[in-house]
Amino acid sequence: MEKTAKLPIFETSKPYSIPLEFYREGFAIFQKRYLIKRNSIMMAVFGLLLISFFVAAVKNPSNTMCYILMMVCAAMIFLLWYNPRKMRRSIMEAVKGLEQERYEAHHDGRVLRIQILQNEDEEEIIPESRISTETADIQELEQFYLICNGKQMFYILPKAAIPENILIEAE
Repeated sequence: MEKTAKLPIFETSKPYSIPLEFYREGFAIFQKRYLIKRNSIMMAVFGLLLISFFVAAVKNPSNTMCYILMMVCAAMIFLLWYNPRKMRRSIMEAVKGLEQERYEAHHDGRVLRIQILQNEDEEEIIPESRISTETADIQELEQFYLICNGKQMFYILPKAAIPENILIEAE
């Protein structure tokens, strides 16, 4: 079950990894919130245009432009339906490699910082991600928090990673 939430404040999380099922569920919610609604509206608009071009083609069968525009509308409806599914598949393929990554998070009440835990032998230092929790959209699900930082990025914080000794419960 999903509900709007605030993250508890904690110094440092337990090291954690994110299972593929969490990514799958989190991305589906992210898409539903930011992409599917817009796509549904656009599909309805193209559907209405398709119907109007069909009616125009029935009234004047010699008007080839109506047939071309009907095909364009049908193609747009298909793309708006297909692209989110294709995107979900490609994202899941991409995060399969991240399933073994280990993370650590810190939350001071205003900023959630997420750092990939690296071995000492790794030369390139990966900078931490910083998310303002005052402006982020945070959803509490059964096993994790979904943190949406605008329409471009989402983060998953498993509840099991949050230490039992929470400093202060966020208000």
